[in-house]
Amino acid sequence: MRANTARRYNFAASPHNGRKIALILVASYSLRPIIELENSTDSKRPATSPWKNDFETVQVLVNEAASLQCKANSATTVDKITLIIWYKNSSSAPIYSVDMRERQRPEYADHWSDEKILESRARFNFDLGLLIIERVRTSDEGFYKCRVDFKQSPTKYFEIQLVVVMPIQNVTILEAMQDPELPDHSFVLPAVVEGNSLTATCIAVGGHPQPNVHWWRNNELIDQTFELFEDKVANVLSLDRVGRENVDDKLVCRATNSKLTKMVTAAVSANVYLVQLELALALNSKDEQTTQRNATQRNATQQKNYKTLPQSLFAG
Repeated sequence: MRANTARRYNFAASPHNGRKIALILVASYSLRPIIELENSTDSKRPATSPWKNDFETVQVLVNEAASLQCKANSATTVDKITLIIWYKNSSSAPIYSVDMRERQRPEYADHWSDEKILESRARFNFDLGLLIIERVRTSDEGFYKCRVDFKQSPTKYFEIQLVVVMPIQNVTILEAMQDPELPDHSFVLPAVVEGNSLTATCIAVGGHPQPNVHWWRNNELIDQTFELFEDKVANVLSLDRVGRENVDDKLVCRATNSKLTKMVTAAVSANVYLVQLELALALNSKDEQTTQRNATQRNATQQKNYKTLPQSLFAG
């Protein structure tokens, strides 16, 4: 690492002849690694934690570029930024720095990055105040902290949460069966007799952050409770009593985890068997005699043959 030498002139009066003698004080220093600054005293840095409780959250798809903003501007236009340091999570060791203490222009600043963490994927855009991390991966997720030192103004601190998003792999309804009688081979639930309960289990596999798994019936949200099971998220829909109004119900399971990813869905139709319905109709005749007529509503009388989905779809 190269060393710089600074000279400071101090004038003192000679006790003999009153002439001023220039005393040349020579100080030799090096551009030490930024990490050593943490062990030094900084009058501008508060004794308590300077990091704000409110922080910005940035989501980025895995393998895309993340832009983390550090508003590196001073209170006055004439002030100069001397140092920008980035940290990650609770570590006091810097992961990236921009050193302008010995530079007049930003383009000549000294950039340093921790190769173990960022490798060669990070760069700092001084004009936009952005730390750009290319080809992000899940290990890059966390809280990033930015410290900006100025020549005169107080030090500023910023915190950004980086969330690395991974798409949901698939969504499956465990009880779904394929109906060979329908032209599009739509999926239906096992037959349930009118008046009994209905259960359907939706499983979402993969995705980060954890997916939200909701049940919808005829475009109306009916169940938004779900739980994490190993690496899957499950929502079990339970209808205590199905009736004739549920014959044509279309049940849709929707899984979402970010605005950056597409919603993943799976749909199934309810398969309700109706019981015989007796309708007593009182008819008034001329002789006021009452007759009764039995009416039977159309009902599914034959058991359908269903083809069960391959078990490989449900494997982990």
